[in-house]
Amino acid sequence: MTGTCRVRVRGKAAANGLLDTGNLYVPKACEPGAARRCRLHVVLHGCLQSAEVLGDEFYTKIGVNEWADTNRILVLYPQVHATAVAELSSQDSSSLFNTNPEGCWNWWGYAGDKQFLTKQGVQVGAIWSMVQRVTGQGN
Repeated sequence: MTGTCRVRVRGKAAANGLLDTGNLYVPKACEPGAARRCRLHVVLHGCLQSAEVLGDEFYTKIGVNEWADTNRILVLYPQVHATAVAELSSQDSSSLFNTNPEGCWNWWGYAGDKQFLTKQGVQVGAIWSMVQRVTGQGN
C-alpha cells in the first residue's frame, strides 16, 4: 500500500527531543514482495516543522514522496519534540539552555547530550536505529 506508516522510538524520547513516532513513506513499488529492493532516504524537518506543529503538512506536501514514487525510495521522516525545562532529568541554572522550545534537531547539545554531533549522540543514534529497523538490520 502506498502511504505512510508510523515508526516508534524506544526509550526516553521526549526528554531527548524526539517524538515517539515518525513516519515512513512506502511507494507502491517498495511494498513487501516487490521484485526489487528499494533504497532509503532520511528527511529531517527544520525548526517548527515537526508533526507536533504542522501535523502531516511537512511529510506529505514537500514533494519528496512524489520523488520517491518515481525512484523506488522509502522515505523516513523522524520527528523532533519541542522540549521544556520540566521534561529534563535535572533542573539547574543552565536548564533553559538545555531546552528546545522550537523543536529543532540537536545542533547545540541540548538535553545535556554532549555527544550530539557524533554517532553516540542520542538523536543520531535513534535515527540510525530507525534506519536499521526499516532496512531489516536491527531489532
